[in-house]
Amino acid sequence: MNRATFYLHYEDINDLLRQLVHEIFDELSKKVEPLLQVKGSNEQQQLIIFLNYFYEYRKVLAVLVEHKGFAKHLSSLLKNTIEKRRNARNISTTREVASVDILVFANS
Repeated sequence: MNRATFYLHYEDINDLLRQLVHEIFDELSKKVEPLLQVKGSNEQQQLIIFLNYFYEYRKVLAVLVEHKGFAKHLSSLLKNTIEKRRNARNISTTREVASVDILVFANS
């Protein structure tokens, strides 16, 4: 892509990065949504799809996670997902929660 074409699509390099981050989080949100359906019968498959997304985009994510804002947003997305799953299961203690979250995906 030459410079003129680049500036037709993006204001600057930061605009490109912003759009890339938004696309990644939109896609991650789509992958997370099925994991929030606690009663789903396909939890293991849903988790595999979600983790495969991380694997597929590992090089891009490795670069983006160096950006403090991206890392914070990603952490928030994952934390909110886990909290919603825990709340849906009415789990209150940390010890119980950690074991349930791990066992559900390991034994599904």
